Amino acid sequence: MSRYLEELRKRAQRKHQGTRSRIRREPEIDELMLLKGDCPKNTWRMGRIDRLIRGKDGISRSVVVRIANGKELVRAAGHFYPLEFPTEDKAQTTLVSGVPLISQVETKKQ
Repeated sequence: MSRYLEELRKRAQRKHQGTRSRIRREPEIDELMLLKGDCPKNTWRMGRIDRLIRGKDGISRSVVVRIANGKELVRAAGHFYPLEFPTEDKAQTTLVSGVPLISQVETKKQ
């Protein structure tokens, strides 16, 4: 029985080696996002990035978010999930370490 439990522990450790809150791409001002909370996902607040707070190395690790009631919240970049809407009429490709993470989106004007 103990051998079985040891094998389960090894398997679980292999699956959870990456960090969850790692920034996958640079957040952008006026981007819509969901704020992670201690409640079910369908009740998370939605907000818009108002300002980026950059560290000494120039990388933004926290943001100031304006929510629907007008309050401003400061949150770490790993605690929100951006909504995938193209901003206005510009097509964007975001690069981190030279690898494209968001495919280019073309918006049509009618």
